[in-house]
Amino acid sequence: MKREKPVAVIAAWGALLAVAAPACAQRMVLPTPSALAANLVRSYFDALRHLDERALHAVTAGQATERTSEVLDRLHTEAREHRVGLELKVSKLAVVPQPDEGATTPVEVKFDIAVVAKKWFFSTVARQLQGRATFYIGKNLARGDVSGAKIVGIKFYFD
Repeated sequence: MKREKPVAVIAAWGALLAVAAPACAQRMVLPTPSALAANLVRSYFDALRHLDERALHAVTAGQATERTSEVLDRLHTEAREHRVGLELKVSKLAVVPQPDEGATTPVEVKFDIAVVAKKWFFSTVARQLQGRATFYIGKNLARGDVSGAKIVGIKFYFD
């Protein structure tokens, strides 16, 4: 029996390059303490690892939420088209908060993510995603959201 290479599943990650740049962040944001910002980014990657859209929505706001949802939808669609399961394994994650930039707190991240395609009891790493990202954290006040800090912008740079 011939095994398919689920490489097309990875194409959705190209869309992740421009997930809500800070210029597209919502207008009314306030800076967030560095430790809180770093924990928020770790929560984002934990939710991403679990492909948990609800948890990703809880830590993002505005276009960061929309683009993250689009990417997850595309990953799931391509996995269904190739009849494979999908798993993301975050093997390395270095999170370094930066000084506030006015309305947002930037957090620099270096990551290593294995995109694993699964079929029956076989699994294969379809692609290794390595790179860095800058997350922009602020308190989202645009729609009366008083729940606290959110990721309002993300820029990914893949190696």
